Amino acid sequence: MTLTSPPVPAPPIVGDEPVLMISEVVKSYGEVQALRGVDLDIAPGEVVALLGPNGSGKTTLMTIIAGLLAPDSGVLALDGEPLTQHRPRKQRIAIGYSGQRIALYPGLTVEENLRHLGALSGPQARDARIGPVVAMLQLQPLLHRRADALSGGQARRVHVALAALGSPRLVILDEPSAGVDAESRAILTAAVRTLADDGVAVLYSTHYPQEVEELDPRIAFLHHGRMVADGTLGELLVGRGVQVRVHFAGHPVIPAAWEGRAQIRGQAVLLSMDEHVVDPLRLLSDLDPQERLRVRHLSTQPPSLRQLYAELVGMEDDDAG
Repeated sequence: MTLTSPPVPAPPIVGDEPVLMISEVVKSYGEVQALRGVDLDIAPGEVVALLGPNGSGKTTLMTIIAGLLAPDSGVLALDGEPLTQHRPRKQRIAIGYSGQRIALYPGLTVEENLRHLGALSGPQARDARIGPVVAMLQLQPLLHRRADALSGGQARRVHVALAALGSPRLVILDEPSAGVDAESRAILTAAVRTLADDGVAVLYSTHYPQEVEELDPRIAFLHHGRMVADGTLGELLVGRGVQVRVHFAGHPVIPAAWEGRAQIRGQAVLLSMDEHVVDPLRLLSDLDPQERLRVRHLSTQPPSLRQLYAELVGMEDDDAG
């Protein structure tokens, strides 16, 4: 059976008002503060990538927005109306949520899962959207396959499809590409673009810098439950200089002249500069003659998302949150 349906109009865009607005959201688990006064707003058709190490509060924030968890305090609003954990059906179906754990009926086919689980958004809305969503996530060849026979990437695409059924104003994707194959990751990235083009606000988290660079979304950095930066990659990189990687003969040692702005990475010394253009000869002139003789190779790299991530939140993984 081939699923077809007429094109469905995009969700209405309500002026320039945010689809989602959250202010001073706080959440604790016992003595662990997962969120410490988080503010965030997302406009119609905007994609926001939520970045931060494990334990930074990303999943906690997403589950609160989805209504699966209540905040200790703070204000949430959807299209200007208060958004609480116990919300009316209109608000429940306006938010599509795809969590990290894939939830499908293993004994049902992909089509049966879409029709059964998608009925929560209303049969009419489901039937109008099922064709476009199947096309968006390239599920047509999988419709008659049982869910327990899908690969990890295929199952993830079905799980994301469920979040996009109905007419959501906001779609939340928590690590949608974690552990999936390259083909599925590309399909999921393209699906995020399609949703945004249709006027849907998208909030997603990821550990893949390449995805963020491809989508070029607004980036919100969470660290220890606080929002530490918010803006496009271009905006957040303003004022950050190049990094210089210097390989020395023998074991790398940070020269005295570079202390405080360099670190050892593997067999090289990584030096952070304020300038956007670096003169290698002037840089090497800071070294004493013996140190200059040990230099074997020098390369520069412009500011990047990886550099920004390391500066803002470090590279460590925290505990729960």
